[in-house]
Amino acid sequence: MRIAAFAFVLLATAASTPTIAKQSKLDFTLLNRTGVTIMELYVSPDDVDDWEEDVLGRDVLKHNASVDITFSRSEKTCD
Repeated sequence: MRIAAFAFVLLATAASTPTIAKQSKLDFTLLNRTGVTIMELYVSPDDVDDWEEDVLGRDVLKHNASVDITFSRSEKTCD
């Protein structure tokens, strides 16, 4: 499941929405087309040693649902 979620994040990043001047270049919308509900999603800046908090929080991402993933404008890379 983790490999599928990771692969999905990579695909979603490649298909990210256009950025607006106020947004970070790393911001993207994740669309879940896996056929399963994603229970947890971890995205973090590249310069930290551990994954940060679950960006879904108490929510889940059902099949065909989407979530906006945003970063600080000062971040330049992410894992």
